[in-house]
Amino acid sequence: MNYIQAFCDNPKAFMESHIVMVGIAENEMSTLFDISVIDLTTEEGYKVMNKPGGRVFGLYKVNNVATSTSPRISAYWCPFTKNRLKDVTLGNEAKYVFTQPMNGCTFGIGTYAGNGVQRVAHVNCANAGNAVGDLGIDMARQQQQKLQRNLLISDLGRDVQLIEPTSYRIAFDSPNQSFEATTFGQHTLSQPWTFFTHRYCKIGAKTFIHGGVHPA
Repeated sequence: MNYIQAFCDNPKAFMESHIVMVGIAENEMSTLFDISVIDLTTEEGYKVMNKPGGRVFGLYKVNNVATSTSPRISAYWCPFTKNRLKDVTLGNEAKYVFTQPMNGCTFGIGTYAGNGVQRVAHVNCANAGNAVGDLGIDMARQQQQKLQRNLLISDLGRDVQLIEPTSYRIAFDSPNQSFEATTFGQHTLSQPWTFFTHRYCKIGAKTFIHGGVHPA
């Protein structure tokens, strides 16, 4: 079985052994399309320090479904826009959902509505996180997280489940080496969704640390 087919057969199990970084354009506003992966270890020389046999892959949108021969799966996509909130309603048209890489953003999971229907949102308040000034970087990041939390409560309700920076951005060696997350969800059709963060940290130009796959 090749690597691409292994990802398509079971994305979660694949990410437990390898790093998968989302490579879909930030201006992608479609909310359902086919995805696949490319082997960046072979193409770019990337490597994983702490997973024997682990590789680094990039997740991308399969643009031309009619002519592509690459194995692929359908997935929902929760869009991203800097300093904005974007949401999408999940249903039964796909078994997976992905969003942009998270390195300071917050992901919100709304109340399950039944029959596989659930709303999710990705919010970014980068301006608050970058407004260090007299606050210092820690306070600026706290302010960013607070603003993002409030926006998601307003959009998805007080029962929203949050994936916040403090839950996935744990520092590896220093504040400048923090984990990022490929956040994703999966479900059996017509059943509730389950969400995860697949964490990784870049520690060199082409060297990564695998941070595991964690339930939201």
